[in-house]
Amino acid sequence: MRGLFFLLLCSNVTQAEIVTPHASEKVMGSVSMDSIEKQRGIFTAEVGFGRKANLTIDPKLQAKAEQILKKSKAREGAMVLLGRDGRILAISGIKRTDKGTEVARELALSIWAPAASIFKLVTVSALLESGLPPTHPVCYHGGRRSVVATNLKDNPQKDRHCSDLAHGLIHSQNAIIGKLAAKHLTRSSLARAAKRLGFGRRSTTELPVALGSVELPAKKLEFARVSAGFRKTNISVLSAAGLASIFANKGVYYRPRIIDRVMDEKGRPFETMPGPAHRVVDEDTASQVKSMMTKVVTHGTGRRGFLTKGGVPIIPAGGKTGTLSRYGKDYRQYSWFVGFAPADNPKYSVAVLLANPRKWHMKSHTAARLILSEAIKQK
Repeated sequence: MRGLFFLLLCSNVTQAEIVTPHASEKVMGSVSMDSIEKQRGIFTAEVGFGRKANLTIDPKLQAKAEQILKKSKAREGAMVLLGRDGRILAISGIKRTDKGTEVARELALSIWAPAASIFKLVTVSALLESGLPPTHPVCYHGGRRSVVATNLKDNPQKDRHCSDLAHGLIHSQNAIIGKLAAKHLTRSSLARAAKRLGFGRRSTTELPVALGSVELPAKKLEFARVSAGFRKTNISVLSAAGLASIFANKGVYYRPRIIDRVMDEKGRPFETMPGPAHRVVDEDTASQVKSMMTKVVTHGTGRRGFLTKGGVPIIPAGGKTGTLSRYGKDYRQYSWFVGFAPADNPKYSVAVLLANPRKWHMKSHTAARLILSEAIKQK
């Protein structure tokens, strides 16, 4: 299927202006998740017309992904691991019910949680492209769990902390990202970056990936909140893994693919070419974001998943965390991690999303480190 995304842009009037693909463009994929099975150590799936496809899924990594998600004890969870060239090496999902844990691979393809702070990767890319360096200074206050109107204005009495753009991404500092976005970005500039990075770009894959979205309001405060990852941004786990892979691959996007080769009715193989690759971010911008992402796991919000108690990196990696909570009777804490490994020459990209109850057992950065460690060990 063509994994389609749509971009929602608010106009200056109250009602939003919505741009969506035509209904006829929502074509289902050629690989059915329900038909995936393991035969003689190889994952296969039906692709229609009496044909089967050998898939790119690595049996050992797939088993590890399923084991990690089950161990997480999340209410819902999904994980996707990509190879450097876009091959889907593991794709897994789980749901916990009264009867126990159920396999739910569709959670890797559907949208069931906000994108949260992983959208900061888009905003920071747009800021860098606007001419701001990672060391661009900014003084701020608050911003730990929200963005409010006072965060957007320079106030020497309140702005008692000063740092830079890189600090905003590494520590997921909402006031920094919101303030810089409000000052230096427009809806058009952020929309262009979002589209290139997967929140609007038309992509193709053989799986029925849900549409992603971002809504960019006209009001300054709401725009800053969206820029920092609050509200109105959605993405699937598969697409989020593709987002991480762009920075791992120096700004080049490889279409995620699950078909290795197609077999005809008599079991004879057709040659299947790798998906197309094209540049979506210039190499300098991608390298700067990649450098910040490596510091996320050594000094920032992802360090607890990737460092020993003594502060030693378990594996060299890069990434971005994201956390948002849904309050009420059916509480969920959505925990995101997107990233890559090894840090210096990435071979794998990953996305993990866990919906944890109030008493959680694992965060997504830990789950991501476990599958990346297994991938590096096997190869």
